[in-house]
Order: sequence, then structure tokens, then C-alpha cells
Amino acid sequence: MQEDGNWLTLVEYSHVSRISISTLRRMIKKNELKFREENGRYLIESKITHSNSFKEKLKSTVKKTVVKFDAEMLQLEKANLTLKFKLKELEGELKKLLEENQELTMLVSIYEEKISELQSPRGNPNTKTEPPRLPPL
Repeated sequence: MQEDGNWLTLVEYSHVSRISISTLRRMIKKNELKFREENGRYLIESKITHSNSFKEKLKSTVKKTVVKFDAEMLQLEKANLTLKFKLKELEGELKKLLEENQELTMLVSIYEEKISELQSPRGNPNTKTEPPRLPPL
């Protein structure tokens, strides 16, 4: 923030004038505002004289907004990591369940084949056989 004269940064001027930063940039490109560039940043001449207390309030407001934004970003990054970890866990569980399902399907197939073999005589699957009878005592 500049202390000499009435030069404000884009953010400060945007806050004071209630004009969006993108609109201010377009106005600068069209030379509709008196501006200068210092250290790669645009400074816009303000027609309104502001006291140092106003500038400090503005600076404080911007700083608080940035801190709040950073805190929210940190929370979102933590939540994102937690969700990624949970997704990996669930993918692992799904893989295990799919393998288990495949094994169980194979077992059912084997048992069905065994039952089929036991129910039909060898050689002629259409003929029913009775179980052998025990001799009388």
C-alpha cells in the first residue's frame, strides 16, 4: 500500500469504489483511469483523500479476509486428503470382496457339478438309479 499521495492498489480501489478488479483492469487497458505501475503492480490515483486510519482498516480487512480464506483452504485440503484415504480403503475392500465372490462362485460351480455326478449314473445321465438295498437281516 502506498502512503505518498492518493495512490491505491487495485484491491483497495476496488473496495473503495465498489468496482470489480477485472473491470478496473479493463479500464486501465482503455486508459480510462489515471494509473501507474510500480514493482509489477498497478496503482490507481484516487480522487478521495483517505486518512491513514482508513487505509489501516482497509489493510486489516484485506488481511483478515486472506487469513480466513487460508484457513478454509486448509480445512478443504484436510477433508480432501481424508476422502482420498477413505476411497483407497473402499477400493481395497471392494477388490477383496470381488475376489471372495469369485472364489465362492467357483465353489458353487464345483459343488453343483458334484451333486450332478452323484444324482446321475455314469454313462447315462438320463437314467435314475435307486440306492443299493441292504439285505434283510
